[in-house]
Amino acid sequence: AAILMLRPVKKSQPVLNVSATLTAAPMDVHNVWVNRLPSLGIGAFIGGFSSLVGLGGATMVVMYLTSRRISMHVACVVANAMAFSLALASTATVVASGQASDRIHWPAVAIMAVASIVFSAWGVRMKNRTKQEVLRQIFGGMLLLVVAVTLYKIYS
Repeated sequence: AAILMLRPVKKSQPVLNVSATLTAAPMDVHNVWVNRLPSLGIGAFIGGFSSLVGLGGATMVVMYLTSRRISMHVACVVANAMAFSLALASTATVVASGQASDRIHWPAVAIMAVASIVFSAWGVRMKNRTKQEVLRQIFGGMLLLVVAVTLYKIYS
């Protein structure tokens, strides 16, 4: 997947204009989503596979959406929203089970929350200023780095 993200996108594969889909007539939007019903099962696959290999589900969502010709910028936004809602639901489940003190490292939560608030606007500005091709290459490079670190931990 990292190698696919590092390769340039063929010009014969145009990126979908998502804003045109969202502003289409109601019947058009209905037809677009009805025609994609088989892809709804991809969420179960992404969740199951990412939990087995220890890969973040948002990473796989980005790869899936870009394979469907959604722009990298939109795919990142959707993946971040998905990751946030999943993290929120998971945290609420752990808190409701009464195991929050055993499973949640609250100082780390506080540090990540502050860092997210401070740097999120900067990250969005950087993403919006970066061309799609460069953003894909950065994403692919980060995936290669994760693979390298994982292999190092396994074989060292």
